[in-house]
Amino acid sequence: MVLAMVWLPGGLRAEEPGTVAVGRRVRVTSQETGGRPFIGQVVALEPGVMVVIGEGGTGQKRVPIMPSTTLEVSTGKKSQAARGAIVGAAVGAMPALFMTFGDYNTDKGNPAAVSIVGAAAGAAIGSLVGLAFKSENWHPADVAVVTAGIAPIPRGVSISLSVLWGGGLR
Repeated sequence: MVLAMVWLPGGLRAEEPGTVAVGRRVRVTSQETGGRPFIGQVVALEPGVMVVIGEGGTGQKRVPIMPSTTLEVSTGKKSQAARGAIVGAAVGAMPALFMTFGDYNTDKGNPAAVSIVGAAAGAAIGSLVGLAFKSENWHPADVAVVTAGIAPIPRGVSISLSVLWGGGLR
């Protein structure tokens, strides 16, 4: 008979990255989720089991916490405005680069001025586009898994205890 249970350190707060607690957003991959990531909110923690409700009320799953379970905690969503501004500025400055190629005709305008105006406009448009895209940051969860096993053997009983801290759930 094998007994698995979960222990959460009492001194850790739910706001710390990688800490599993009721109310945290998690991404779980296990046999119960069909090998695909299941994203949702922790609604209950029981010995050896975590109860997660899916995004948009897509259902509730009871997921046993075992060494084969991959468990990650969300640290929040972040917009891509900065990345969009950088890409937009680079694209906006390109026309000035193309102005320098060719027959060196001076009536084309000032490439530096075109580059500055194009980069500024591209950065503004790129940051607005980047605001529409958000990425979520995931950190491996810090959960201890304690497994105890008792098995009969000739002339007695065999007892085993295994403690796995974090490493098996990544």
